Amino acid sequence: MKAGFRKVAAVGVALVMGTALLTGCGSAKAAKIDGSKTLMTVNGEDVSLGVGSFFAKFQQAQMYQIYSMYFGVTGDIFDSIDDEEAGTTYGDTMKESILDDLKKMMVLKQHAEEKGVSLTDEQKQQIEEAAQAYIDSNEQEVLDKIGASKDDVVTLMTLQTIQSAMMDPVVVDVDTEVSDEEAQQTTVEYVPISVEEEEESETSEAESAASEAESAASEAESAASEAESAASEAESTASEAESAASEAESAASAAESAVSEAESAVSEAESAASEAESAVSEAESATSEAESAASEAESTASEAESAVSEAEAAEEESAEETEAQKKAKEEAEAVLAALLAAEDPATADLNEIAKGVNEDYYSLSGQFTKSDVEDTSLDAEIVEAVQGLEDGAVVDHVILNEDGDTWYVVRLEHVIDDEATESKKASIITERKQDLYDETVDGWVEEAEITVDEDAWKLVTLSDSDPFTLKAPAAESTAEAAESGAEEAASEAESAAEEAVSSAASAAEEAVSSAESAAEEAVSSAASAAEEAASEVTSAAEEAASEVTSAAEEAVSEAASAAEEAASEAVSAAEEAVSEAASAAEEAA
Repeated sequence: MKAGFRKVAAVGVALVMGTALLTGCGSAKAAKIDGSKTLMTVNGEDVSLGVGSFFAKFQQAQMYQIYSMYFGVTGDIFDSIDDEEAGTTYGDTMKESILDDLKKMMVLKQHAEEKGVSLTDEQKQQIEEAAQAYIDSNEQEVLDKIGASKDDVVTLMTLQTIQSAMMDPVVVDVDTEVSDEEAQQTTVEYVPISVEEEEESETSEAESAASEAESAASEAESAASEAESAASEAESTASEAESAASEAESAASAAESAVSEAESAVSEAESAASEAESAVSEAESATSEAESAASEAESTASEAESAVSEAEAAEEESAEETEAQKKAKEEAEAVLAALLAAEDPATADLNEIAKGVNEDYYSLSGQFTKSDVEDTSLDAEIVEAVQGLEDGAVVDHVILNEDGDTWYVVRLEHVIDDEATESKKASIITERKQDLYDETVDGWVEEAEITVDEDAWKLVTLSDSDPFTLKAPAAESTAEAAESGAEEAASEAESAAEEAVSSAASAAEEAVSSAESAAEEAVSSAASAAEEAASEVTSAAEEAASEVTSAAEEAVSEAASAAEEAASEAVSAAEEAVSEAASAAEEAA
């Protein structure tokens, strides 16, 4: 949008020069602006708020005029949101662009003398008359809303006129030599046959399958985690068993040390043995739970593999030619067959041939730079298909673009198109001039000491609720030069608008194409990532389950053995202690 605003500003140079008048038609309640305030200072030279306000309102009027001419509407331009995150509108964006333009115009004015640029008496007179016409055509109430005096209008028109005159002197030293190799253009003519279908369902299936794979992988990880937890519980239970056995040994020792405690020791030993048996039972139960969790992990991993398999199948299905693609291909092949059947395919009217197959079809012409095949708006598949062919050669097969949404019938018109090459040379020189001009002016702005009164600038608003329009001056107040200027301005405005619409359309097509490619790539990446993740999780889960099962079985086996051995030793010690106690009792008796 900013580029579009700059384009409007360029068109405004001719329009301001007395060929159109700015008139207000907005709300009468709009606040009065004191245009005498200083808006900015550039290298010690002041620019009034009135200059900025008039510039802003004039550009607003131009935008309405262009939108009305080409789109039939004028509303909802400046109040529309331009930046969702910042909450700024297109009106805010245009105001930023206006400040940038004013800074550039001021530094250009300050360097005009060194470049030999000055206004002629005729230009000064025309500016004076245009500024007076602006004052005469508006009520005081409107003038107050804009806040621009006649002097402010004269200042802006003077700045714009100097800006227009400075282009050539600034770029006078640009390199205008362009080699044939750098500019040589190859021209192709082609018929695009669109694939008319909604392929979102297949993409959605792939995305859904990938999502299921990710979910299954997550479940596998969760199951593996549960298995590890169960194994940890088994180890803890085995530890408890070892502790119980230790307690049994302690009880047996206590039985040996005191006859009076023998019966109690036996009881404790039996109790300890019972606890050991219970611990063994718990360990076995924990092992069973670990085995169950491991089984669940294996099952979930299997589900993950199945989901990944479904995702792969969905991808393979979407990679195959769809019915809509087949139908479009048949139409493209019909056009190709008709072209090849022509008396001279190299010179046949491809547009008429296409319409003969389907009246909605048409041919287009495009170029690419011979030494740099990426310097083109053509699909890479078209460029690749014509490599090595001669003038007039028809590509013997139809071509599907990378996005899979268009088939092409292609003919190579000229390997080296002299007319297109000359046009490319002129384009390269123009681009060099613009680059040098921008670099020079931006450098001057960067070196300049510039201050802006932001509070003053906030007083100027660009809103659809307060519109302004342009109107042609009365016939009696116009000179022949002004009338000629109006025609030139209208032509420039039309060209600029056409260029803006064309650029917008190209940008939109490119954005859609990029978005579709990015979406397909994202789905493919997601599916691949899901497959890889599921595979890794499956392997990890199987390995973890195997290790957990082995560890749990080993831990339970060791715990059971230790518990049984501890219990046996405790019982034996207790029985021996009882026997010795009984013998001692009999002997004592």
